[in-house]
Amino acid sequence: MQILLAIVYTSRYVDLLSPMIASMIVMKVFLICISYTTIILIYVVYKKTYQREYDAFWIETLIVICLGLGLLETRDISMPDEVLWAFSRYLEAVVIVPQIYFAYKAERKTKTITYYIIALILYRALYIAGWACRYQFENRFDAYVVYPGIVQFVIYFVYFFLPKEPTTVLPTTVEEPVQTPSSPETPVNPRATKILRQESLLETPFLKRNAASYTSVYTIGLDSKTTSPNGSVKSLNLSCKQEGRY
Repeated sequence: MQILLAIVYTSRYVDLLSPMIASMIVMKVFLICISYTTIILIYVVYKKTYQREYDAFWIETLIVICLGLGLLETRDISMPDEVLWAFSRYLEAVVIVPQIYFAYKAERKTKTITYYIIALILYRALYIAGWACRYQFENRFDAYVVYPGIVQFVIYFVYFFLPKEPTTVLPTTVEEPVQTPSSPETPVNPRATKILRQESLLETPFLKRNAASYTSVYTIGLDSKTTSPNGSVKSLNLSCKQEGRY
């Protein structure tokens, strides 16, 4: 996306050497410099955090298509700066597509990106409102600006139709241990409720065998006894016993 933005500003502001207001020159130079600075930060300074596996959209396709539109739909094809200006307008309309593709591949819609898309929608909506007012009072509009702007406004909403980030569920196993008496003299009540122990697969083997899991379940049998997480049977005094695991 940042590479496309740099191409947009570079091709649109090739008229820096022509006479114009100083503030306009400063603004154009600032936009060009900040776009290339962002590229350097992403691909050089913070390249270790760059997720290349998700940023795999073929931006060359967008460049070729928009360049073709710039040659076909422009004010004057004989003037290179007019062709580049039209090309920049068409390319700006689809510059957000690689970012949407990145969010789709990564299956991640962060709040930062969402707020950024909302800001872009408001920004383009104000432009469309200005074009509508100009057409209402002046009865004219620039088709080479209005139509790409409307397309860009519609593309922004595609982001909100992307699937939400899936909820991460830890894998678990369920054990059904055989209930054994604590002593030869204590018979096993056949009506006693069996215990199902649920363990997280992220536990270490030591914790599985020797300590209670945070997801273990205590089940009281019909013989007023309880089975501990490791499968042993202990007498239960319902009036005095208090659990202190949690």
